[in-house]
Amino acid sequence: MNDVKLFLFVSAVLCPQLDSPQHGTLSPQSTVSQGTSVTYTCAAGYVLKGSRVRTCNNGLWTGTTPYCERASCPTLSAVDNGVLYGGTLYGDTLHVVCDPGHEIDQTRASDIYQPHMYMVGGRNSTAQDARAATSFALTCQADSTWGSDEPSCKVTQCSPLAPPNHGTLSGGNSYLDTVAFICDAGYEIRGSHTRTCLADGTWTGIQPDCVLKQCACLEAPPFGSIDGSGGCDVGDTVTFSCNRGYELQGSASRSCQTTQQWTGSQPFCVKIQCPPLNAPANGMKFGGNEYQETATFTCTTGYEIVGAGTLTCQADQTWSDTVPACVRSQCPILQAPPNGEVTGSNEYGNTVTFSCEVGYRLEGSPTRTCMATKTWSGIETSCVLKTCPLAHVPDRGSVSGGNSYGDTVTYSCETGYDMLGTPTRTCQDSQQWSGNHTARKVVFIVTVNVM
Repeated sequence: MNDVKLFLFVSAVLCPQLDSPQHGTLSPQSTVSQGTSVTYTCAAGYVLKGSRVRTCNNGLWTGTTPYCERASCPTLSAVDNGVLYGGTLYGDTLHVVCDPGHEIDQTRASDIYQPHMYMVGGRNSTAQDARAATSFALTCQADSTWGSDEPSCKVTQCSPLAPPNHGTLSGGNSYLDTVAFICDAGYEIRGSHTRTCLADGTWTGIQPDCVLKQCACLEAPPFGSIDGSGGCDVGDTVTFSCNRGYELQGSASRSCQTTQQWTGSQPFCVKIQCPPLNAPANGMKFGGNEYQETATFTCTTGYEIVGAGTLTCQADQTWSDTVPACVRSQCPILQAPPNGEVTGSNEYGNTVTFSCEVGYRLEGSPTRTCMATKTWSGIETSCVLKTCPLAHVPDRGSVSGGNSYGDTVTYSCETGYDMLGTPTRTCQDSQQWSGNHTARKVVFIVTVNVM
């Protein structure tokens, strides 16, 4: 027997090449042989989802394909006296905005605060100025932390106010707190009786003084001014005046009496009025009659304004011009055609009538009307000389002459023929010939021979 030799060939089974995940790495990258393992890692700020280690087993990788997901920071609880907005993933910014009248608690937020630009006293500044720091931001770190304690908003504080000389004050200096000022006996407040702390850390009103008693200081009326000796002391007199276009109603001057009361009554300024205007005949008016108001005039169809279309009420209570008038529009005057005449006027709505002399006939529009566009309806008119039908030429005869109005034709017969009818005929206004139709008459001549 012959010996039989068997050869067994064994080849290594390789796994497919793997790719690194987005925002991550694969190590080692070139290993694909049986039994080898690879390890996945993610970049800072990302978290691996899936199998971290995979092994090549009979041409297939164990586990699942992983991916790198942005890390997230914990959700912060609501901020008292403020609002939160923004994302919570790695790299996101979470903004904290304090409610009006509240600002950043600098004792907690100084190490994480992100400055925001704003204006303070006419200069560029950052929100790190405690007086106006009303917003800040946190950034989600790669280690899924915010990098600091949760921020907070505190009530805005105004600068403490000092009491006036000869007086005292009461009240706090937090947002919306009101301070009241009281003067010592024999003194009264000049300035603001109370001042309130505002959201921007400033006070309303002006700092008062305690002065010897006076009349309450008067103010200028709206649209007016006040002039006097400069004070509100007893014996002072102030006068009032109004801006241009306004008139004073009430006391023109007032004096401070020993009773600390002013004489008269507080005046006010009202807009002057011009006399009411009426719409012109065949027209309309729009607008008011107070100072600087305008009155606009328009005319009805077929009429046009003569004068100013718009008038303005002036400071002296007069109008800038006189009321205009509405006059009927006129069309160009139409001339009578040669050998004719025209009657009628050329104002809007009027109709003119054309007529021709005897012997002429009218061509074009016999009447034309003046329209609102200041043009005439119809077409141009002319008078054309009338004509009669061509005169009939009799047998064995002839006719001569024209056939226009007034023309005369003359008939004649050949030798041996007499004329029956009118020998001449005239073309009349009716475009008919005068006389009778002309015909021939045979004349027989008999010759008698005498034997």
